[in-house]
Amino acid sequence: LKAFSYRVLKDECLDLPKKTFMRRTIKLTKEQEHAYKQMSQLALAQFKGKLMTTATVMTQLMRDGDTYIVDGAENLYLSTGNAGGIEFVISGDDAISAGAVGEIVRDLPLSVDKLRARL
Repeated sequence: LKAFSYRVLKDECLDLPKKTFMRRTIKLTKEQEHAYKQMSQLALAQFKGKLMTTATVMTQLMRDGDTYIVDGAENLYLSTGNAGGIEFVISGDDAISAGAVGEIVRDLPLSVDKLRARL
């Protein structure tokens, strides 16, 4: 493959100007300001005593052996590509699998009543 291809960086073949960054201040209308404030409030959440963006709160990568405790007051849902790799223990009961190995599960509510009804 080396005989037919070679690597060229942008800096080596293009005469590009330096990046230019500008800060612009704009005046929002009352309607825009209201919408912005509403989105800002919805995009932040308090999680375990810290203020975070909803993207951070909603996505958590779990490794083998990790434990995540849901206190029931949180309105959380689980989505996974391997339901067989997740087990729930509710109030000290036996572990219940979220599904089969490799099964995709989306929007599984993480509340005791809903988990018991669904699993």
